[in-house]
Amino acid sequence: MFYALLAIAALMIIGEIFSEMANRRVRREGFGSEKWDTAHRWRWILGVSFVILSVFITYPMAGDTSGHMVVGFPLMVAAFDEAGHDYVGPFTAPSFLANALIWYFLPQIMLFIWALAPKPSGK
Repeated sequence: MFYALLAIAALMIIGEIFSEMANRRVRREGFGSEKWDTAHRWRWILGVSFVILSVFITYPMAGDTSGHMVVGFPLMVAAFDEAGHDYVGPFTAPSFLANALIWYFLPQIMLFIWALAPKPSGK
């Protein structure tokens, strides 16, 4: 399961980087609306906010009745038991970094979809 989530996270990061490149091209060539340009200039604030908020995402471990809580989404960064003891491993730091990249670049995908949306014809 971990490897499937890791593959999905890697594909998301690659897609988000391509979205960033496409958004820069849209902005440079002037295809975006004025509202889109404003959102593109401020996208990093939303991305940094998502990264900060992602640190606080916790949920119970699936199928576990002992009270373990998982930290990190979409990749598990750490787990804590009911006594507060943590369970971390060699994938903790890479998972945290991958989650941060995913959440930071998420506004890029939203802007990319917005740029692809058909423009209303001005009559």
